[in-house]
Amino acid sequence: MALPNAYMLPAMIAGLLLTAILMFRRSASRTLAPVLFRRPAYVIAVVLEFAGLNLMMIVLRRWHLETYFVQALGLVVGLRFIGLQIASGQRRYLGLCLAMCAVSLLGLCLPGATAAGLNVRDLVTACGCALALWVTARPVAWARPVPLSPR
Repeated sequence: MALPNAYMLPAMIAGLLLTAILMFRRSASRTLAPVLFRRPAYVIAVVLEFAGLNLMMIVLRRWHLETYFVQALGLVVGLRFIGLQIASGQRRYLGLCLAMCAVSLLGLCLPGATAAGLNVRDLVTACGCALALWVTARPVAWARPVPLSPR
């Protein structure tokens, strides 16, 4: 965030409250969101993800660890899938969480930018998380379409 340090915490709290209010209002409406996205576990996971992303930015900035942003992002986003697994009951989301977190932790062990400008750490983390998302979504995206019944 490009705010002065004095405004970081109030901005994070305001954003978190606004996100929570909008998510709970939207979850109450049956016409705006499918059943999965109205479940409390999913709503809580989204609110915690927002808080985690903001906290991550504050911590990385304060300790001058901005070079680990992609790895921290992979961890926070990966952990969010625990809430989706609880809300949906589908184990694949837990596997996605574990895969994204493992790839992000592996990325922490790799070297950063080289003299040629190649950042192995970010490349492995980003491609690994993208691959985990693709593998998890593939059975759903490539499933045979259900034929529509004639009226």
